Amino acid sequence: MTNDIDKIAQTLQQVIFRGYSEKFKEEFSNPQNIGKIENADSQVSITGVCGDTIEMYLAIKDERIDDIKFMTDGCGATIACASYVARAVKGKTIEEALLMKPEGVDSYFEGLPEESKHCAKLAIDTLKAALNMYESKEQKSKFPFRREKRKTQMEERLSFRDYVIVSCGTLAPELNYLRKQGFLDAKRILYTTPGRHEVPKELESQLIQKIDIAKEHSREIIIVYGGKFCHANIDNPYRTMDTIVQEQGTGISISRINATHCMDMLTDEKEREKISSGQKVWWLTPGWIIYRDYVFQDWDKGKANENFPQHTGGALLLDGIDFWDKYSQEHPEKILEFSDWMGIEIRPHKIKLDRLKNLLLDCVTSDLERELSELKSRLPAHSLKPPMIQQLEDLEEKLENVKQARQSV
Repeated sequence: MTNDIDKIAQTLQQVIFRGYSEKFKEEFSNPQNIGKIENADSQVSITGVCGDTIEMYLAIKDERIDDIKFMTDGCGATIACASYVARAVKGKTIEEALLMKPEGVDSYFEGLPEESKHCAKLAIDTLKAALNMYESKEQKSKFPFRREKRKTQMEERLSFRDYVIVSCGTLAPELNYLRKQGFLDAKRILYTTPGRHEVPKELESQLIQKIDIAKEHSREIIIVYGGKFCHANIDNPYRTMDTIVQEQGTGISISRINATHCMDMLTDEKEREKISSGQKVWWLTPGWIIYRDYVFQDWDKGKANENFPQHTGGALLLDGIDFWDKYSQEHPEKILEFSDWMGIEIRPHKIKLDRLKNLLLDCVTSDLERELSELKSRLPAHSLKPPMIQQLEDLEEKLENVKQARQSV
C-alpha cells in the first residue's frame, strides 16, 4: 500500500513539475529565507497580476543586505522565484541588488514556462520596491528638522500610505512604475486579471473579492477602473461600475478614479484627438500588449478583421514608462505577431504620467474634503477644545499639501 502511495506521489510531482528544471524543483522543495524580520529596515507587499502577493523584509547594514525574508500566498513558481531572489541578494550591496532583473531569474531556472515568467517579475518588483522604500526612508531621516519646517518636497506634500489601490491588471505597468519612482507609496496594490471587461460577471466577482481583501488592510481604498467602458453589462445596463463600488463602501472611504477607461487615465479625450491628428486609431497601453492573451481572450482572427482594419490611423501605444524601446528590442517577434494579427501597424507615442498622477491625487483630495466637511459638521459652535482645533488644522494642512502637489505635477 505504501509503495502504491509513493508511486502516486511521484506521478503527481512529475505532472506538477512538467516544464520546470531541476534547479527549480530544488528551490521549490527547499525554499530559503521564508519568514519575517522584526523591526525590519524596509517592509513592502506587492501583488502581481495573477493575484499572488509577496511580502518582503530587509535588514540593511553598511549599505548591504544583512538579512532578507519573505512571505507569500502564491503558487510554487512564486515561492521558488522569491526564494532564489532572496538567496541571491543576501550579503550584496543595495546597488548590486538593484541590478537584478527578471531575465536573470528566468535564466537561473533554465527557462520558466511562459505562464510562470510573471512570477520572476513579481519577485524582482518586490525586491526593488523594498530597496527603494529603504533608500527613501534613509533620505528623509538625514533632514528631519528641515522636513518639519519646510514640507516642500513632493513626497512630503502627499502620501498614499494609508491607501490600498485596487486596479485592473492592465494598468499594472504604470502603477508599478509610479510605485518604484516613489510617487505611489500605497499600503498595497491589488490587481484583477487584465481584460475582464469582456466578461462583466467575472470582472465584478474579481473586483469585489479584491475590495474585500483591501478592507482587511485599510479603510481608505482607491479603485483604478474606468466607468463607461470597463463594465458594460448588456444584461443589466443600470449596474454600472460606480454602483458596484458604492455597494462595497459601508464603513470605509472608497473612491473611483474619474476616467472612462485605461487610455483615458493616461491622456484625456482632447489630448488623444491631438495625438491622432483626427485619424481613427486603436489605442493601446503597455498592458494591452503584455497581457493581450487576456484582453483579447475570446477574439479569433475573424473578429480581429472586423474591428482593427477600420482604424485607418493604425494602433497607437501610449507609452509613459519607456516601455516600447526595451520591449521591441527584446521581443520583436511578439510585436510583429500582434501587428499581423491586428492587420494594422503599431506605433508608440511617448507621454508623461501626469494625468494618472493627478487622477490619483484627486481621489485623495476628495476624501480629505469629505472628511474635513464631516469633522466641521460635528464640531460645537463654541468652545472648541485644543485637540479638536489640532485635528482640524492637521486635515486642512494635509488637504493644502495634496493640492500643492497636484499643481506641481
